[in-house]
Amino acid sequence: MTERTDVVVIGAGGGGAVLGLALAQKGLRTMVLEQAPGPPGGLRGEILQPNGQRVLDQLGLLDKLPKKAVREVRFFHFLQAGGAHLCTVDYEMLPPPYNRAVVTLPNVAHHVILDAYEQAAPGGLRYGATFKGVRRDGSRVTGVWAEQQGKAVEIEATLVVGADGARSKVREELGIPGALHLYDEAYLIG
Repeated sequence: MTERTDVVVIGAGGGGAVLGLALAQKGLRTMVLEQAPGPPGGLRGEILQPNGQRVLDQLGLLDKLPKKAVREVRFFHFLQAGGAHLCTVDYEMLPPPYNRAVVTLPNVAHHVILDAYEQAAPGGLRYGATFKGVRRDGSRVTGVWAEQQGKAVEIEATLVVGADGARSKVREELGIPGALHLYDEAYLIG
């Protein structure tokens, strides 16, 4: 059986989830496929920079972040691993209302985005869905093949978006070159 949608996004990380939500809020039929079995867990905190705050505000989500789970920060001090001071960023130099960074407890903002997407596009968020390849009609991409719960899934879509990270399988499948750069430098934010 072939499912149909306007846009299929591969990857429900920050970028994929935000894109899926923004398009759903504009009335497009969307699906977001995520290979993980459920929402993210773990101990990864989030730092929302001013531009990210603006995006969440435009999506109607900035005020939905639980107050007990966020902290506004005026300064970030960057230190080389080992102690040398690199620089200090003063967010108050920026115009309000986004003249701060917002630090959240692990995955708070991401879960708010995913919850909003599930409300905007019921059934559109597919956990445990592994990207297997793109559907083509000649040289034109017409959707994706995926696997979910051991079953092959065919999704026809007007637009396919690869939001599946630095080692993107979608990019690889489409033959789009990309380079991953690893840096020797390490730094701490205090």
